[in-house]
Amino acid sequence: MLRRAAESLRKACSSQTITAWRELEANVAVKEIHTKPFLRQAAEKTSTSAAAAAKTPQTSQGLASVPNLIKALGFGGIIPFWAFSPAVAPHLPLNLLGDTVVQNAGLLQVGYGATIISFLGGVHWGLAMTSLTPLKLTGQRYVWSVMPCLTAWPTLAMPLEHAASMQSVLLAFVYLVDRGWFKKGGLPPWYMAMRLPLTVGAVAGLAMTVSTES
Repeated sequence: MLRRAAESLRKACSSQTITAWRELEANVAVKEIHTKPFLRQAAEKTSTSAAAAAKTPQTSQGLASVPNLIKALGFGGIIPFWAFSPAVAPHLPLNLLGDTVVQNAGLLQVGYGATIISFLGGVHWGLAMTSLTPLKLTGQRYVWSVMPCLTAWPTLAMPLEHAASMQSVLLAFVYLVDRGWFKKGGLPPWYMAMRLPLTVGAVAGLAMTVSTES
């Protein structure tokens, strides 16, 4: 009797366990049917957004994205392009720096311009030595980094008007090349946010020299 009772109890428990397990499987299957489309859509949207972000370079947020120290140094660097233009220098107390400063202001301006153009190339030399530049572009970046210096240096032997004109062209060309590197992800957004206003300011100072000397 006891054996039969135990056997009946075991069968009853097994039947209930199987039934409960099947109900659980059915509930899980129903939830998967309703959940999978939403998960698939979310995954597709995420992958699409990631692909678009990878293909599109980060855009600049304007000068607000530039650190204050760099902003001060950058715009401070525009001052010599204006102060040493022959159109402006006679109206400033530059004679406090020496008796011949005003007389040679134009030469000081283009000398400074050649230095700045060389500096813009040096930025690429420095970045080529870091992991920010892909290995396949490293050689190209090293070559470009010395080109601004090699093209700005001969302007120092030109007449002042021609030197200022050539440096204006070089500054604009270097800016366009930097835009290309930015699109490849090779320059930070804050750097390009500074490049346009600084280039315009430098070219404007050189343009005053061209108009004065012509």
